[in-house]
Amino acid sequence: MGSVSTNLTEIAELSRRHWPKYYALLLAEILSSILATIILIVVNPENTVKLITYIVVWGITYTIWWYTNRLPKTRKGKVGFLISIAAGEETERKKIMEDFVTTLHELLKGGASGHSFQLIKVPEHIAEKIVDIDDAQRLRIKCRAHFVVYGRVRLRPVGGREEHLLHLEGIVAHKPISNVVSQKLSGEFAELLPRRVRIATENDVFSFAFTSEWINCVSKYIIGIAAACSGDLNYAEKLHNDVQQLLDGQDQSFPIFAKLKQRVPQRLAEINHARASIACNRWVKTRDPIDMEAVGQHLDRIPQFYANDYGVLLLKSIFLFVKYRDVKGAIAALKKCKGVSEGTWQYNLGFLYAYINDLKRAIQRYRNAMDLPIEPQTVAQIEEFICWLLGEEPQKYQLHYCLGFINWKIKGDKTQAIKDFEAFLSQGNENEFTIERELAGKWIQEIQHGDN
Repeated sequence: MGSVSTNLTEIAELSRRHWPKYYALLLAEILSSILATIILIVVNPENTVKLITYIVVWGITYTIWWYTNRLPKTRKGKVGFLISIAAGEETERKKIMEDFVTTLHELLKGGASGHSFQLIKVPEHIAEKIVDIDDAQRLRIKCRAHFVVYGRVRLRPVGGREEHLLHLEGIVAHKPISNVVSQKLSGEFAELLPRRVRIATENDVFSFAFTSEWINCVSKYIIGIAAACSGDLNYAEKLHNDVQQLLDGQDQSFPIFAKLKQRVPQRLAEINHARASIACNRWVKTRDPIDMEAVGQHLDRIPQFYANDYGVLLLKSIFLFVKYRDVKGAIAALKKCKGVSEGTWQYNLGFLYAYINDLKRAIQRYRNAMDLPIEPQTVAQIEEFICWLLGEEPQKYQLHYCLGFINWKIKGDKTQAIKDFEAFLSQGNENEFTIERELAGKWIQEIQHGDN
């Protein structure tokens, strides 16, 4: 009786392993046809009914074969995590599935972000065909997955003992991003993912669990970066917070965990920087104080080690001025940008000097900015900001002088430059800004004569 049970088990296992093959479908169709024939001999219906019966049986058999061998797809609202690891032997496949993949599944499901993951395990007959990044990318698209870990594991004698040799690679999906960011993401992935791992068979359960923890931390970290690049900052923050919690219980002497421990706070700071930028961009469109308040809230969450980032300093200077008219604080923030080879901070500093009536320094800053690169839309935003401020504080008429210089020397709009200089000359007391009034008059003549 035991021998029969063993034989049946072996037959079932053999059938399972070969079931994905096309010859298994052919054999299944033959067997189902034989079964249908036996039934039809007993029932003996009309020939038309016999033909319909065969067609239905063949269709059902094919549908069952196709359905049981189809690649699963990521469900809507889930983050598809695809595992495609080929193993040479059946015992290795079982170890990978039980000790490695199952552990990874449990880890992925942990933490605040766990509910969003759907783990997809690729069958062996497909995994063995995934040999490079192009194969993996096609597989990812078919399964609508967001993250793929692919590779193979082999059992090899090394130094007189048997070891599992894991060779793993990974890819992550994201919305279109710049080549620089994409290369940086790929670089971090290659650096942190356990690409080649040797695991002794006598210690494989513990080692597989450790490797699963490693991949779990790296995966959530990389997916978090991709989510941030794709604009989903809330999900990115949730993933990085998960990684931070996971790392608290890990051995910090392990180089990868030490690197992640250092980088996760950086990524969280970048997320709050991005939120502050988004809030500031909203304020540019709405001029709503609530949006500027949000800028300050997000800046407050940025740690000190990241506070001197160029983009953060620009946002801080804008916030301090718009919210509190803290010109001194805004100037102090911008002076920390000294040496940055981008012109926005010089333009902003020029505006602040003009606001406190130091037009000489303002124009010096604008001249410095002219030699530095800047996005064209940024110049337009600077001009819009000054116009908005003049609407809020018309007594700051000296800003027309700045607008004239920007339109003349930077934008090349001479007609508007003359209007701006004339607006400056027509306001205020003639005893104010005497040097600048004289220069404005000369510049108007220079522009007019240049056009003739």
